Amino acid sequence: DLPALRLSVLAAPTYAENVGTLMHQATEAQEQNNPARAAELYAQVLALNATLPEAEHNLGTALLLSNRLEEGEAHVRRSLELEDNYALARCNLASLELSRGKVEEAARFLEPLDARTAFTLEEVVAYLRTRSDVAHAQGDPARAELLLHCLLAFDHDNALALERLKTLTAMPTEG
Repeated sequence: DLPALRLSVLAAPTYAENVGTLMHQATEAQEQNNPARAAELYAQVLALNATLPEAEHNLGTALLLSNRLEEGEAHVRRSLELEDNYALARCNLASLELSRGKVEEAARFLEPLDARTAFTLEEVVAYLRTRSDVAHAQGDPARAELLLHCLLAFDHDNALALERLKTLTAMPTEG
């Protein structure tokens, strides 16, 4: 019951020069596993332009990675206020709800994405991984496994999906 998913390529966002420079620096800080520095830079971006969902979301994830959970969650939620169809924000909020044991709340965050067919690679990986986690939490390991195989069709070497598949296939089956 998954729709046919296809990858789409989004045009690179255009920013004012100073915002673009800060966004690039913040992305580099994230890639260097420096969430505190990334958060500082994304906050500077938002001080210049408070309506950028990507900056709002990325500030939120950087704060979450810095164990500033309430503050981080607020920024990820704000990114959804700016762009309701923001797949990465929906997936991150669903994962956060799963970590709290709120499985149905997690599923509700993903529902708007369930009928969507066009995703970027980053979005489809996040969506299928998170949807798999929800299926597993709902007691449906077969669906969780299917979703991870779908993810691997898009990203053959996804280490997290491969690790989760190993865990799922090692679980005893009922019967």
